[in-house]
Amino acid sequence: MSAMGNLKFAAYVAPDGYPRVVPILQAQAASRDRILFSPLVYRDDLDEIPAGASLAVFGMTLKMEDVLMRGRHVGMRRFCGIRCGVVEVDWVYNSMPPVPGRIYTPVGLEAVREF
Repeated sequence: MSAMGNLKFAAYVAPDGYPRVVPILQAQAASRDRILFSPLVYRDDLDEIPAGASLAVFGMTLKMEDVLMRGRHVGMRRFCGIRCGVVEVDWVYNSMPPVPGRIYTPVGLEAVREF
């Protein structure tokens, strides 16, 4: 997520019920559960995302490695005087081999049962 050359997109369901996808190429992982992005590009589209909305963030490298994150859009905040959008991540899915599946929050172990 932190490489600037990677493709990143935010998706949410707008209040009118239609999905919206907005490029957020400048997004950066601020911590393991928080993503920051600048609203300088696509400002009007990013300002339309309501605070508290469920937001999916898809990141992909040019080598076709990808990850899907899901969380809550906190809204626009100022960090060191710079206005940023904030996503609190609560779920991360890796579709790449060798082990595709959810990688955050950790999945608990479950007993295998035959039916």
